[in-house]
Amino acid sequence: MIGRVALLVTFKKAKPKPQSLSRSHIRDFYLIVLGLIFIGVGLLLYLIDFLVKKFQNSKRAFWSLQSVLTIALIYLFAFVTYMKWQEHNYIVFQRTLREKRA
Repeated sequence: MIGRVALLVTFKKAKPKPQSLSRSHIRDFYLIVLGLIFIGVGLLLYLIDFLVKKFQNSKRAFWSLQSVLTIALIYLFAFVTYMKWQEHNYIVFQRTLREKRA
């Protein structure tokens, strides 16, 4: 009899909590991105070293490669600088927008 009564009792559904990133999640994401940046920079340095060693035999090819790498580095620096410069243009909304009641 107790089992039948227990089946008749209904419970309120729990409202799901809003999803927000905790500090540990943000820290983990930051460390993952930082690790990917280190891997990318390491692969880029390896590629540059490989190309310089491959084209070191010919003086003309070596200086052509140096020119291309220098121009690419300047464009990369300009791109990163421009992206950092635009960071202040983000729109920031309040966490909770409450309607004013009259």
